[in-house]
Amino acid sequence: MRYSIELKRKVIFLAVFLLSISFCNAQDIPKVAFKNQKDYSFMWWEKTIKTGNKIFAIKTNRYRLEFDYPNLSINDFSNHKDLTSENIVLRETNAESFPSKEPITFSFGVKRDGVMNWCQETSGTDDDCQLIETGKYFQRRFITNLPDLKGVISNNSGLEISSWPDRISFILKTVPSTNLKNIELHTKLTFPSEYNTIIVEGEVKALKNPKNGSGYIFLKSSQSNRIVVKGTTVEVTLSKQEFYQGVEENSGIIIYPVSEDIDKKIVEISNQENQPVVIIANQVAPIEKSLDVNYNQDKGWHEITLRSDKIKSESSPAEPGEGNPGPQDRNNERMEQVQFTITNSSDVEKVARLSFAKGRIFDNGADVFAIPGISAVLRDMEGNPIGIPIQLSKNWHTEGRTGVDDDYFRGSWYHGLTMLTVPANTTLNLEYTSVNSLWGGVPAASHAQLCLVGWGHNQQWDESAIGAWGETITYEPDLDQTGAPVLDFRPLLVSTPKDKKWGWTGNLGGADFFDYTKLDGNRGWHSRIRTQYKRYSPNFTEVTYAGTMDDNAMDFEYQASIGRSDDITRGIYKIKLKVLKDVTFKDFSIIEFASSRYHHVKSKDLAWGNETGVKRQWQSTVGGVPRYTTEKSAAEGEFIWFSFNDSEYTSPQLKRFRLAERGFVVRDWKAKINGDTNVSPWFAEYNTASGDYGDQSAIIKIVPPKNCTSFKAGDFIEATVELILIPSALDDYYGPNKNLKNALRNNALTWELIYREALGNDLAVDVTKGELVDNYPIKIRTENNKAQFSVIGGIGYVPLTLTNVGSYKKPFLFVKEDSKWKKVNQEVHGNDFWQTEFNAENETWDVTFNVNLDSPNDMRQKTEFKFVGIPN
Repeated sequence: MRYSIELKRKVIFLAVFLLSISFCNAQDIPKVAFKNQKDYSFMWWEKTIKTGNKIFAIKTNRYRLEFDYPNLSINDFSNHKDLTSENIVLRETNAESFPSKEPITFSFGVKRDGVMNWCQETSGTDDDCQLIETGKYFQRRFITNLPDLKGVISNNSGLEISSWPDRISFILKTVPSTNLKNIELHTKLTFPSEYNTIIVEGEVKALKNPKNGSGYIFLKSSQSNRIVVKGTTVEVTLSKQEFYQGVEENSGIIIYPVSEDIDKKIVEISNQENQPVVIIANQVAPIEKSLDVNYNQDKGWHEITLRSDKIKSESSPAEPGEGNPGPQDRNNERMEQVQFTITNSSDVEKVARLSFAKGRIFDNGADVFAIPGISAVLRDMEGNPIGIPIQLSKNWHTEGRTGVDDDYFRGSWYHGLTMLTVPANTTLNLEYTSVNSLWGGVPAASHAQLCLVGWGHNQQWDESAIGAWGETITYEPDLDQTGAPVLDFRPLLVSTPKDKKWGWTGNLGGADFFDYTKLDGNRGWHSRIRTQYKRYSPNFTEVTYAGTMDDNAMDFEYQASIGRSDDITRGIYKIKLKVLKDVTFKDFSIIEFASSRYHHVKSKDLAWGNETGVKRQWQSTVGGVPRYTTEKSAAEGEFIWFSFNDSEYTSPQLKRFRLAERGFVVRDWKAKINGDTNVSPWFAEYNTASGDYGDQSAIIKIVPPKNCTSFKAGDFIEATVELILIPSALDDYYGPNKNLKNALRNNALTWELIYREALGNDLAVDVTKGELVDNYPIKIRTENNKAQFSVIGGIGYVPLTLTNVGSYKKPFLFVKEDSKWKKVNQEVHGNDFWQTEFNAENETWDVTFNVNLDSPNDMRQKTEFKFVGIPN
């Protein structure tokens, strides 16, 4: 269903003046608009993709799906009303996620000249079960190269499964390789016998369980020309006399699973799909332009087509296959602002699913400007971030490992996806703000899902960036390619190979958490990995990867964060391991830096220390078989740190890049091992193997105590880990941070730079109003929308989150200077220096700032703050 800008304007005019619609301005965005933040959506492989049975699952608070990829079958498709919180579902076992199963008979295929050919098998390769998008709201896979699809371009044709929390679609896409005649596309599902009552509401149909009012509501996809419900089977068909070469034809089923009141719900869904909310969007910066808005019924989203600047990188071109870094000096402050209205002229509330889109598949080939670090924020008309997140999904790959450059979802594209509810007879006025490099004058932080189609492997890959000049840290939680969860790791504001600014920097990756070697020598693979995207951008990111070992002996999670910053790369991780049953192992690494499976740098000088300074320095051992090259040693202290100096790249491809000094810090260590709760972290140097992901190198492993080869049920390990990259030389760093420049001037290429970071961000936080939740990064629960506290220490911009705030509007943070309270104001474009998230569990907001705690000569000093929020 599509409508023009002019038609939308007429609809808005009539809605306002004839239906007396109420407008909600920036001072009055109703709470109902935030109700979809209680929704959740997860997609995961039930077992490790490395050795598992290739069944992927989707669970939302309205339904669950278990899909057998090799057999193209559905093991379970159940509606439910799940009141469990997103935090709990993140950590559920597969059995808890699927307590009972309703198998569905699922078929799709092509009928040609009267002969039906059902798709019954896949190519058998993981690459062809492509992950296109995943995140807070929207999940999509494209299953391609199906052997039973004949006469089509195989890597552009297949089954597309698209999922929102409240609906799912199964669409068969075909792109003929030659003209085809007398063709039909069929998609068919047969439900259990209890769904035996057919309901019809115009073109919308449903199957109902009369015992409890649950069921499934069906719509045919936009190109389909017939939907039939008979018995407990629904079938959708597209029939045409001729399919033309290279022209996509598709057909499939859109389904709303409903747990109760389906007779009422089908009327609501029919109204929502046939009379969707009306959206008018206008870009107001960097130029003014009206934007096209179309409702895509198959995807379930209103697509707001963003304008592409079509700007190539000016002074530091991206490397082949890497995203356009976009902004240069004159564009670093650039923001993309789109003001839009969403009008619901009906007497019932309606859901609006939005896709802010640009790139190859929307405007015929334009690179997405600053794609490595796009941040996106929803704001009210006064510029206040409202706390409804925008899912960041994107791609930039055109020709990578496989050499394939014509896959359907290849190339440079971006989707900013979100979901909100519009009250009856209401217009919401909002602004979409895209932050490309700087937020409040400081490089913004973002965490996005990066599609790998066009590169290869095509599973989950996440990418975080500070600024928009290249990747900062990347993640592959299913361990698909290298076997390490933390991969590319790049320094910030360091000159490119051609002594230019604002470009990609070298990869000094990676790191590993919970590397478990079983007694038989095989890896205990990370399994059942679910991802919770809690904070996307632009001040501070927070994404949690949670799973279990493939033998179900241990559950684990690691929360990944970066902050808005102008000095160095800091990856901050909250890691947790919980032992579920007694287990014996050959080897176990709690933390590895770099990863034994992914490393591109070797360092000669190693050191470790704690809050008192350096405890030991030594020369690394590289060469020979993979092995521990030092004894395992206890590392005691309030915190411990490790540094790697005198380094060189091991990959010829990377030698053109500037180096950086590496290190990591372990804080907040808590452990119970074999029942002993007084266990310090232990460490050892390890000589890695060489291979596709790095030559031999010396890494540091944080390990259980010496001679420990087992855990007991009930054991646990928790810690905060900070991974650090610091420029190797003053001349390499072109950022503005004066304290870092002084440190590089005095102590470049020494362990003292890592110690500076470790000691400097060992914060002492004293809260006099409110409650301290976390010491680093700082998190404080407000009391009656207020907080007062002091901080001793701090290096650079430190993330500060205030929770339990009654409103997103106009939060005020004050700092005491010369005995007077001064408002913290870092804005450049207006209200562009803080971040908010709506907390659905208690219907309050989290507000995050980044406070610069640098002090003269890095001397630890006390800084006092107070926060005042507006009650709702």
